[in-house]
Amino acid sequence: MIKQTQTKLFRSSDVGLDFCAGSIIRFPEVFKKILVTGFNPQIVNSVSISGSTITLTYGVNHGYVADRVLQVTATGGFNKEVYIDSVNGNNVICTVLDGSTTGLTGTINTKIASAGWDIVYEVGNIHIYKMKHFDETDRFVRMCFQTNTAQRNAVAVCIGKTYDSATGFITDEHSYTASRNVMLPFAAGVVWNTYYDGNYNNNASGTFGNAAVIVASPYHLGFSMTERDSQNIFGIFPKSTHDYPQLDYPVLVSQYSGANAPNSANFARWDNANNAIHIGNIRFEHILTLPSSSYLPSSLDEFNTTTLQPYPLIEKNTGQQLGYMYGLFHVQYASNNRPALNRFSTPFFSTDVDFESLIAVMASTVESYGSHVDYVAFVVEEIKHGI
Repeated sequence: MIKQTQTKLFRSSDVGLDFCAGSIIRFPEVFKKILVTGFNPQIVNSVSISGSTITLTYGVNHGYVADRVLQVTATGGFNKEVYIDSVNGNNVICTVLDGSTTGLTGTINTKIASAGWDIVYEVGNIHIYKMKHFDETDRFVRMCFQTNTAQRNAVAVCIGKTYDSATGFITDEHSYTASRNVMLPFAAGVVWNTYYDGNYNNNASGTFGNAAVIVASPYHLGFSMTERDSQNIFGIFPKSTHDYPQLDYPVLVSQYSGANAPNSANFARWDNANNAIHIGNIRFEHILTLPSSSYLPSSLDEFNTTTLQPYPLIEKNTGQQLGYMYGLFHVQYASNNRPALNRFSTPFFSTDVDFESLIAVMASTVESYGSHVDYVAFVVEEIKHGI
């Protein structure tokens, strides 16, 4: 396995995160934890060092799990992100990727590391985060969180190169017009959307079904929202496209809140009207074909290997392909041989056969419409190389 700390893995079950799709009250703080502050701070009782491996021992139940990235700071000067290899009781065994443990002395504090974004505006239900575009320039992500407790939990998102620090509005002419300055998410029409209506889960904690997956880095954010019968995939992803100024942004994956039933999964195959994939104001279609088999032919590979397909960016009005998305992949399962659809079966984890990277596999579907499903994957690996 190639260990790395650029792309972080989180789950809704992680201690201290409280990621619950239905929770209007908790949602703003959850995104701040994932993107900026980190969470679950602990103090280390003792440390032992063997080469690049460190074992951190705590006097309490720390709540950490394997395959997370830990931010470790020490009064001796150590300040690094390390990879959690395993957990054994109150011991957490980690790899220091550069091999240097100099300064890992004195008082040692740890927490789950954030994605490495910055928050530049926070007023009421409006957050503006600063993330990195693939060319290392800044992009500003405005998130309008739900405050109407009589409506479903949702977030309206806009990505731009500029923002007004007084108003909290995105001012970029190529940003998505409908969400630049909304103060309630459904006013934008395109949202990160959950299912539950009313105040049934406004202050809920935990998850419904299997624990949701979140992956994030300085360059992207992807997460699943598993709620009741609906499973949706949302996020912000890098891409490779033709060189037009209108396309000089990451891809925003959302859902049209008014299309079909409110619980229509956004990557289910039955209706492209519900799927909202945008770069700025340019909308893209979800057009893929199902393979006839879930595995490579035996002439290539005797093991049951399923491949991942990058999502092409097909402009909706013309059908012209403008590029590909990174970080979110279509899993090539055939309809006659695929994993179970229900929310207790996905997300689940597989591994890449070459590098043994973790792959989170999710079914975007409405359970009662099992013929309409798309399996998608986040790969927990460096999304940008050579930095």
